[in-house]
Amino acid sequence: GLGAEFLRWEIATAAAGAALGLNPFDEPNVTESKENTRHVLEQYETSGLMPNPAPAIEEDGLTLAADDSTLARLDNAPNRTIGALVAEHFLLAPEGSYLAIMAYIPQTEEHNRLLTRLRTALRDATRRATTVGYGPRFLHSTGQLHKGGPATGVFLQLVMDDEIDIDVPGEQSFTFSVLKRAQALGDLAALLGRRRPVLRVSLGDDPAASLLLLVDSVEAALRETVGRSR
Repeated sequence: GLGAEFLRWEIATAAAGAALGLNPFDEPNVTESKENTRHVLEQYETSGLMPNPAPAIEEDGLTLAADDSTLARLDNAPNRTIGALVAEHFLLAPEGSYLAIMAYIPQTEEHNRLLTRLRTALRDATRRATTVGYGPRFLHSTGQLHKGGPATGVFLQLVMDDEIDIDVPGEQSFTFSVLKRAQALGDLAALLGRRRPVLRVSLGDDPAASLLLLVDSVEAALRETVGRSR
């Protein structure tokens, strides 16, 4: 049964960890993101403002932000639209890289469909492996790989403005929406601290419509760029 399989693999994991001299439950980079999140929340509690990165481009309800070194890599993009920059960001991924989409949005059928469209277009254009994770839940699984694994990831972080917010029981200084945004910023800081190439796109308060716009734009940019290179 399922319970027996859980026990089997728990024992196997513990035994393999002992044989290799490793703690299989050590997640140093997950802890790092948690510490970064705590620092963000402390700033929010002091100022009432989130330390969001400065936007580089605002376009049709979408906002793109990135550090200077990541933006400098994209100078050869055919234009400065968000779709073209996201496409160029992933097209520059060297052989052996993987492309990671980190979506801090609700896991709905529509979002699943659009994210599958995006990763399929990226896979076909780049011939690279792609992953999608919904935040913040992915932080305890692939989040460790992103930061503690080989430096071969190329990242896109998607965030949104929540229409509905919920209080955290027993917490007066921040809500669940603020906590989620702080977790995204904390993970972003951890990736940037390791010089991982990462773009951050805010979808505003209508994630389905904005995500559709982004996917359409990236697909068009990929077709144009790949077609021109042939």
